[in-house]
Amino acid sequence: MKKDKKPLVKDPAIKDEKPLVKDPAKKDEKPINQDPVCETAYMNDFVRPFFFDGKKKDECILLLHGFTGSPADMLPIASYLNKDGEGYPVCGILLPGHGTKMEDMMHCNWKMWVVYATTQLKKLLELYPKVSIIGFSMGGDIALCLASKFKANRIVTISTPIIIKNKLNYIAEFLSVFRKYTYWKIPKPQDGELVFKYQTGYIGMPVRSIAQLRKLTIATFNRLHRVRAPILIIQSVNDREVHLKSPYIIFDNVKSEYKELALMENSRHNAIIGPEHDKIYKMIETFLEKDIVPKK
Repeated sequence: MKKDKKPLVKDPAIKDEKPLVKDPAKKDEKPINQDPVCETAYMNDFVRPFFFDGKKKDECILLLHGFTGSPADMLPIASYLNKDGEGYPVCGILLPGHGTKMEDMMHCNWKMWVVYATTQLKKLLELYPKVSIIGFSMGGDIALCLASKFKANRIVTISTPIIIKNKLNYIAEFLSVFRKYTYWKIPKPQDGELVFKYQTGYIGMPVRSIAQLRKLTIATFNRLHRVRAPILIIQSVNDREVHLKSPYIIFDNVKSEYKELALMENSRHNAIIGPEHDKIYKMIETFLEKDIVPKK
């Protein structure tokens, strides 16, 4: 085993926020907080935070969406694991500055995302003996940050960056002085890919926010040596956003006794809806159900 590495970049302490208001759109369900930063109207009803109750009363799944995305991105995996109420309780939260309008992201930083997710995790830990966390892309970084501080039952990361391919990432803070927004290049759907009939996230992002994403990946790397929960790392080989070194960095640096690394050959960045989504869902379910005995 490798010795714990000291953080390469010092990060300021993250303080918890007080619980916020209950989502008024969700009735007869456990409270899920609204966006703590913005009071702007949601883009649509699908991007709202969600909670689906399930028969498994001893464990809940916390789902964390990616950069510029929303809980809507996590609905397919949430529905699969919830099984119309016969499976896991699943909770999808909306991170600050997301799901409303791009301008709202400009008022947010990486610490706000982590603090808000921390607040929600603590609420779930008061209700359930075990909470597992599934994070897609940036949501995986946040999941790892949470697992470095709290006892998570299981961790699943999907297309999670430690190294980002886009070189704009490294000059974003400087470039944001001259350029306010940049936009995603949306590829044509692959054969077998799930296609949403509604918008799940922003079509672009504030350039300033890209710098915040990079700071989050640095903070995540610095915390990997404190992660000890069983972990499943899923990465697409053809991901144009995340460098393929990222999953190996996560695998090599976490201190989990049990860890898996699965590479998807036919998917792109958003593997949750890619042509291998069924395979990924079953893989995650198997991992969550697996009887993992701690080593003596």
